[in-house]
Formats: sequence, C-alpha cells, structure tokens
Amino acid sequence: MISLLCVGDGKGPLSRYIQILSQSPNISLDFSLTYHETLSKLKSVSYDGVLAAYHLPEMNGIDLLHHVRELFGDLPFILYTGAEKEDIANDALSYGADLCLTDYIDIRFERTRLIHVINRIIEGREIKQALQKSIAQLYHAEYIAGLGHWTYDPDSGMILASLGAQVIIGCNTEKITIDDLLNVLLIKDRSRFSASLQDFILRKRTLNEECKIRRPTDNALIDVHFIAEYDPASHTVFGIIQDITGRKKIERALRLSESKFRMLVENINDVIFSVNPKGQIAYFSPAGERLFGYRSADLAGRFFLDMVYEEDRPAILKRFEEMEKGVLKPLEWRLIKKDGSLSWVRTSTRPVTDTGGNLKYFGVITDITREKEAYAALIESEEKYRSLVSYSLEGIVILDFEGKLLFANIAALHLVGVSDPALLSGVNVMDFIAPESRDQVLQDLSRVREGIDPFIAEYQICTIHGEKIWVECVGKLIRYEGQDADLLSIRDVSDRKAAEEELKASEERFRSFVEYAYDIVYSLTPDGVFTYISPNWADVLGHNTQEIIGSSYTNIVHPDDIGATSQFLETIISTGQKMGGVEYRVRHKDGSWKWHVSSVTLVRNPDGTPKAFLGIAHDITERKKSEEALFQANRQLNLLSSITRHDILNQINAIFIYLDAMKAMAHDQRIDEFIENIMACTEKIQSHIEFTKTYEGLGLHEPEWQALIHCIQETHLPESIRIILDLPDVYLYADQMLSRVFLNLIDNSIRHGKTVTSIHISAQRSGDEFLITYADDGVGIPLECKEKIFERGFGNNTGLGLFLVREILALTGISIIERGQEGQGALFEIRVPKGGWRIVK
Repeated sequence: MISLLCVGDGKGPLSRYIQILSQSPNISLDFSLTYHETLSKLKSVSYDGVLAAYHLPEMNGIDLLHHVRELFGDLPFILYTGAEKEDIANDALSYGADLCLTDYIDIRFERTRLIHVINRIIEGREIKQALQKSIAQLYHAEYIAGLGHWTYDPDSGMILASLGAQVIIGCNTEKITIDDLLNVLLIKDRSRFSASLQDFILRKRTLNEECKIRRPTDNALIDVHFIAEYDPASHTVFGIIQDITGRKKIERALRLSESKFRMLVENINDVIFSVNPKGQIAYFSPAGERLFGYRSADLAGRFFLDMVYEEDRPAILKRFEEMEKGVLKPLEWRLIKKDGSLSWVRTSTRPVTDTGGNLKYFGVITDITREKEAYAALIESEEKYRSLVSYSLEGIVILDFEGKLLFANIAALHLVGVSDPALLSGVNVMDFIAPESRDQVLQDLSRVREGIDPFIAEYQICTIHGEKIWVECVGKLIRYEGQDADLLSIRDVSDRKAAEEELKASEERFRSFVEYAYDIVYSLTPDGVFTYISPNWADVLGHNTQEIIGSSYTNIVHPDDIGATSQFLETIISTGQKMGGVEYRVRHKDGSWKWHVSSVTLVRNPDGTPKAFLGIAHDITERKKSEEALFQANRQLNLLSSITRHDILNQINAIFIYLDAMKAMAHDQRIDEFIENIMACTEKIQSHIEFTKTYEGLGLHEPEWQALIHCIQETHLPESIRIILDLPDVYLYADQMLSRVFLNLIDNSIRHGKTVTSIHISAQRSGDEFLITYADDGVGIPLECKEKIFERGFGNNTGLGLFLVREILALTGISIIERGQEGQGALFEIRVPKGGWRIVK
C-alpha cells in the first residue's frame, strides 16, 4: 500500500488526479491544507510521497519542495502546476521534484501513466534506500574489519577511497591523488610501494605490500596491508587496504614470546624433551648437556629407555601406559649420564596430538640429585635432633596455648616423676603447676602466643608425688603438626634456688658482720680510690661515707706511710697473693692519727687485669701504744743489762787476775786443778754474758722486708772455704737479725763441719711457700742429733747458736730443719710461709 499526502484545497483540475488516485486499491490518500499542517503530518506519519498543488495558501509548491528536501531528504515529491507556464515545471524538476502534472495532458493517458510513475518513483526510492543501507553495512563491515577499498586510475593519478579507506589513511575526502597516498607512507616504504605499483600495472600481477603509515589525523604510526588487482579493460586498479597494526603487534609479541621461550628452554636448568610413540627421542633441550652431558644430536633417534637405569625401566613403561589412560603423575627415577654416573631426576610428561593427528609425548626432566641428598641429610638431621630432644638431659615439652601437652621427652617425664609417657597423654600442664605460679604461667603463655619470645622464666611445679620443685623455662613459638604451639626447655633449678637462698642468707650474715664488726671493710680501685667503706668507719675514724668514697686513700694515710702502703699494693698486684701485716697511720676526723693494720686481696677482671682491692683494716692504736711502752721498757732493761753486764765483766776480769796470782803462788797440784776449774767456769760465764750482748736486740724491733742476698753477703769466710749462691731477687719478711741466721749457720759449718770446703745456698718457690736450702760438704750431722742441735745448750760451744737461729726465724713463721746425711755434709731447709716472701722482677 502506497500512502500519499495531498497538499492543497483539492479543488479544480487537481481534483481529477486525486480522484484517479483514490480509485486505485493500492494507494491511500491523506490531505493537508497549510504549510504547518503539512510539516506536522510529515513528522508524525511515514508517507511514501507528497502530491502538492503549486498554488498554496501560505507559499507556492516550489517553496514547499525546498522545505521538504531540507527536512525529509529524497522523499518523492509530485507537483501539480496546472496551467502555469512550462518554466515553472522545469524549475520544479531542477529543484528535485520527481514529477510535474499539468492541465495540458490527456487525462485518460495520464491516469495509467500517473499510477505507473508513482509506483516507479516509490520503488526507486526503496531501491536507493536499500542501496544506501547496503553501502552503510559495507562501510560498517569495513570499519569493524579495519578494511577499506579504493580505486586507482593510472591515467589521472586519482584514487577514489571508501570511508573505511579514508579512516585508515587519515584523509577527509573521497578523492585523493597517488601523491597524497605516498606522502603518508614512511619514507623507507614510499619508493618500494611506488615501484611495486608500477610493476604490478605493467606485469598484470597482484599487488601485495605491507607498509607503515603516519596517519595525519591523529599522527599515529600504523601498519597497513595493500592488496589490489588490475583490470586491463577499464585500465583501473581496484584494491583493499587493511589496518594490520594489531596483527603486527601480535606477531611481534609472538616473536618476542618465542624468543623468550627459546631462551628459557635453552637456559632453564630443567630438560625439555619430546618422545614419539615408539619411545624414540625427538627433542632434548640444551640443558641436557649441562646437566647430564648429552647434546641434542647425541640423543636424536635414540630410545628414551637407553638412558634410564635398568631397575627403573619398568616404572617408566608403566607410567607411559598410565598416560594412555589419562593418568598424569610425576615420576622419580635414575638417569644414566653420558659419563656413566647416575643422577636422580623427576619427570612430568603428557601426551600431545599435533594438528596433523600425530601423537607425541612432551615432558620436563628435573635434576633432583641434590634434593635427594638434602632430603637424606634432612632425614639424618631430623633423626639426630629427635634423638637429641628425646634423650636430652633437660626436659623439653610442646604444648598448645590452652596448656594441653602435645609432646614430652624422657627428661621432662622424669622431672615430674612419670615413667610411662601414656600417663601424660592429653594432660593439661596446669595440673602440674604450683598454685603460686599458675598466673605467671598463663601470662607467659599469652606472651609467647603474641610472638614475644624467647624469654627465661622460673616457676614452681609439682611432681606426681606432691613434691614441689623449682624449674627454669625458655619458651618459643613454633609450628607443630599444623598448629601454633609453645616449645619449652625445662631445667630443674631447685639446687640453685636453694644455693641462692643460702647465698642470700650468707650475704645477709656478711652484711651484718660488716655493719656490726669493729674492723673496717673497704674496697679500692687499682688506682687506690675508695669505692666502698663499711658503716663502722664513722665510729672508728669519724668520717661519713660521702667524705671518703671517691677519694684516694693517700688523702688520709700519713705521708711517711704512703710509700710502704703503695709498695704493699704493688706487691699484691705483681704476686697475685693475698697479703696482710702492712701497718700505717690514718687521720681521724678530729686530726689525730690512728694506727691500722690491713689484710688485702686482689680481684681481677675476666681478662686478668686488676679490678679492685678488697681489704679489712684493724685499729692497732692501743697495741702500738703498748709496743711503744714495751720498747721503752726494753730499752731501759737493755741499758740496765748493759751496765750490769759491764760491771760483772769487770769483776770477772778481776777474778782472772787473782786466779793468775794464786796459780803463780800455789805449788799444790790439787790447788792448780781447782784454779783451772774455777777459770773454766769463769770463762763460760764470760762467754754467756758476751752472748747476751750480741742477741739483746732479738725481737726488740718490728720485722721488715729484707733482701736475702744482702743478708748473706754480710758474712765473712776463711779463704779455704768458698760459698756458692743461687738466689733470685727474693725479699723475706723477717726479724732484723736475719743475717745472724746465716752467720750462725756458716759458723756452725766452720766449727763442726771439719772437712768443709764449700757452702751452697739456693732458693726456689715450693707451692705457696719459698724454700731456702743451705748445704755444706763437711762431715754432716748424725741422725740422732738432727733435732737436738736446735735445743738450747746442745753442743760444745755456747749451745745457743742453732737454738737462736730457729727462734729468730720463728718470729715471722719461718721454719728450719736439717735433712742432710752423715758423712755427706749438713743440709738445712728453711721454709718461708705464704705472704712472708716476694720476688721483685
């Protein structure tokens, strides 16, 4: 059905055409009178055409034609001009009217022609619309495919480009010149494309070129593909242009991917291989040479089983059978390397069918020799650690964070008195924690769970027998059987805690002793600075603690005693021995001087350097006063003794004079004998009195440090006797009459040794003591006399020599005995106790 909109009043000659058309069953008519009504209907209803009179109320028909063409494009338009001039009809046709009707045509003829023409106009428009739709679909298809078509006329050099071709090339017009096309090509492609185009036209070949274009519309660099054929009849080239930028990117990416894959295959530590269904090797990647010594050429065509260790071949064959059933699992086996040695490998293989339907097996070989060795070492290590944990002397337990016991070694079982591990299965450790330690255990479990570990803690636990013991634990967060757990190392420290308690009590007793003792306890740095003084210092010397600590001991020691105390401390450092007996004066806060005696020991650092002096000082002021009074008394007694001795000796001399006179006058032999006896007794009395003069200073003065070599060099020997000294630079703390010891020993050798020609005196350290040996080569001392010689009155002279030797030495704790053999000479051993000797380097 054709629908027409008739514009006009429908009167006059136009009514004839309307009547003719209304009689046709295939045509429906609608009517409009004014311009605005016409536009309104055309916008709201889809008409197949317009029939309009030239004369209209608001405008003429040609003006309406203009508006219809502007608004509705090629909508068929028939204009009835009536009796108007022919020029009106020509103008209408030139402005796009499809048909003009006049009054000069035979209406009978016009009826048939009118319907036919209207049908043809409508059909032409439909064909045109279908063509436009097809062209639009073609352009859309070109756009989607990135294609465009073009036609080139070699004679004119013009190219007719489709919309798709325009988009690809980047031009805004359908017609371009061949130079326009060449200008958008990259310079390196222009001459090649131009030459290919000319050769293509001359030789009637197909044009097939890929080039790069710099598109002017967006300055994009794209890849394009030209394909064209030449039509000799029309001397025209018809071609297609395609944007292949995406394909080129894919190709470049594919080449890069292939390069990466090739590099990966050639450099990977695994071997990639392929095997045909017969089991022959088709490919073996370069890694095979690095790992197993095989080059790909060595294995081409060889059977895969040739490099499988004989015992592992059945497993390989079975795995290939499983692959045919779709079972794909890795397999570990031993590969025979080119040098004949074996390597453990793991293979993952799968069947692949190529496009030709050929079956191949592709796989990867991984060298797991080191992995196997590491696994074996791991198993061995685990066994070692399992044994170490199980038989460790310290208890080791693992528990979850609810306190449930997951593992306990033998030592942990013994710790709580359990012998059967089954008794502790699933037990909560809180059952073994003493009530006073439970809160701390729960708190520490929470800390470990939060990752605050490891740390050391002490708890009290209860054995199954109810005994409480102290343990020291170290906790660490670990993973055990797939869950977080607390690993505890446990040690019984009950003995240590008891020792600590005893030490604490001992320290308390020592503190009480220090605080309440009369003696002063102090410590000094190696430089002599006080770092500690006991509280009773204030009671003894009047200073408070702050006045003394941090100051040097030289600030309070009498200037005349600083040298002796300094030497005393230096000796302790050099010998490393505890020493005592140094006496010195200390200034009281009131300005008076107090006598003190100290015993000092040295504390060293771990590297052996001096750390501190620890000392105890005792106030001997009263003793010193007594000694001074005793000294004065002894001095007065010595003076009286000296006067008395002088007077007695004078009287003895008078007795000798009178006895000599009596002897000269007596002629009775018996009287002579009595006189001789009286003279002998008188001489002995004289000898004893003179001996008391020699030893009247014994014990009168304080002992002092004396060089041993100096004590011996003061003696004098006959020329017939030589003395040999083998002595270090040793000092002895002895009475000031020490030289008399060696003088008496030498005198004893001269008087009683008879055959003495040499005396040898040597000295050396003997444990904590110092041993001095005195030996001569005389007749020696009989066994029964070895101890008697030290008794008072024994011997042929005064009987006091060796007696006083022992007494002089005993004043400072030095001992002397005789160990020689009769006939081989006398041998005296003098032993100096610890603290009574020092060697000066």
